[in-house]
Amino acid sequence: MERKFKNETALESLRQQAEQVMQQRGATTPDGEQIEWLRLLNEIEVYQIELELQNQELNRSTKELEAARNDYFELYDSAPVGFVTLNSKGLIERVNQAAVPLSTPSGNLAEDAYFARAVHPADSAAFYAYLNNMITDKNRSSCEIRLRGNDDQPSWVQVIARSMFDSQKHFRGWRLALIDVTERKQQELAMQKAQGELAHRAGQLARLSLELTMAEQRERRRLAETMHDHLQQLLAGARLHMDLGIAETAAEQQPAFKNAYDLILQALKATRNLSAELSPPVLFQQGLSEAFGWLARWMKKTHALDVEIEVDEGDYPVEEAVKVLLFQSVRELLFNVKKHAQTNCARVAMTHMDGRIKLVVSDTGTGFDTQTPWRTDAETDKGFGLFSVRERLVLLEGTFDIESSPGGGTTVALTAPMHPGGATMNAAADRACAMRQAGDDR
Repeated sequence: MERKFKNETALESLRQQAEQVMQQRGATTPDGEQIEWLRLLNEIEVYQIELELQNQELNRSTKELEAARNDYFELYDSAPVGFVTLNSKGLIERVNQAAVPLSTPSGNLAEDAYFARAVHPADSAAFYAYLNNMITDKNRSSCEIRLRGNDDQPSWVQVIARSMFDSQKHFRGWRLALIDVTERKQQELAMQKAQGELAHRAGQLARLSLELTMAEQRERRRLAETMHDHLQQLLAGARLHMDLGIAETAAEQQPAFKNAYDLILQALKATRNLSAELSPPVLFQQGLSEAFGWLARWMKKTHALDVEIEVDEGDYPVEEAVKVLLFQSVRELLFNVKKHAQTNCARVAMTHMDGRIKLVVSDTGTGFDTQTPWRTDAETDKGFGLFSVRERLVLLEGTFDIESSPGGGTTVALTAPMHPGGATMNAAADRACAMRQAGDDR
């Protein structure tokens, strides 16, 4: 009622003013002018009503905006993620409740405090480099930093920053979202520690594997030297006495002496061959290529297997333990060709590059199913030789790959570092586990 009264008073005042103007003119207002004045007054009244309606709508919008603002701040303060607003100088303008416990009182996340006080000193440079980059970078990238925590235990947070600009496109600061990732980082650190211990143990295992190879070779050399220095000498002495005794033996006893003499010669030849097989002198006196040349001649002589040797030109400065392992591996593969491939021919190719040596042993024999050689037979030891070769190579970060099919021949590729060091041995852990898992799956 009060608003209606005000409107009527305003209209009456307008009418009185209009009448005074007409009286000053000293003429009677024609009916046409009265109609025009009434029309103007009506328009003014309509315009005033529109203003009142707009004012009502403005009041309603203001209330809704205020309610939305209250809801926003309630959500902002109760959100499980920390939110911090920084000005261009790095001062905190606003912070929600979830962000406060992420840092200690000495680096408290509070309004009007510098955010830098809460950042771990080791991460300050990386954090502010990230903030500076976000001024021009529009992508929603993030970084992970540590905040000062209690008892020297920092809190890890993932920071997602967005730059703020005013209506004139002047830089105002940043809005930060802080996500607590402390538990995940602790798990990652624990996993890294476990992986480091596993790598260390793998390195120890690799060194033990080389030591085992050399221990086996030393035992082979000892047996070979024992046979050469003792057994062969005894057999040679027995042959000499037999030579002297045959001339003095009666004719009817000479066939028996001759048979004994032949047996001694066979035993002497067998010990010489066994001595050379156990520990070929060429393996230690010359290089790997010469050792494979000797192996080819020995396989031809003792097992009637023709072995073609192909070696790239250049030096092969292989560590002695690796040389012994590769030699034994190739010999084991050639034995398998003779026993299982049903062929009298094989080929060995050797190359090297970037500190690694590669050997390829191939044949055109019967071939086999590549899944079967890893399934060792406890009674016959079938497959154990290949399994042992593969395990020792992968411990040195080497490789052992077989390509074969029934009737399609076999190709085996071996690789190994020439000089395995600690880093190489440590890096072998994952490969060894993966290869072992692959073998188990087969």
